[in-house]
Amino acid sequence: MHARGVRGADELPDWRIGCVFTNSKDRGKGVAAAAVAGALDEIRHAGGGVVEAYPEQTEQRPPQRGAYLHTGPEELYTRYGFTRVRKIAKWRWVLREIV
Repeated sequence: MHARGVRGADELPDWRIGCVFTNSKDRGKGVAAAAVAGALDEIRHAGGGVVEAYPEQTEQRPPQRGAYLHTGPEELYTRYGFTRVRKIAKWRWVLREIV
């Protein structure tokens, strides 16, 4: 028997927002922000809980093309109250919010 767990996690999330991808012609128009807000509304209506996201850190690093496009930048989530929980890669963090 093998125990499954997430290294460094104190509790598993109830919900995860894994990817938020916006077509290049629609970037900068608030599409990803609307998607995250909509997901959080649906989670709230379903009873809420602990929500995790796994975005790329974009501050204090050289500009990247495409490196974080599928998960969104960290700032997208922090505007909705998400906070850093733990680092999982050089520029990637687990962010968490309770809804």
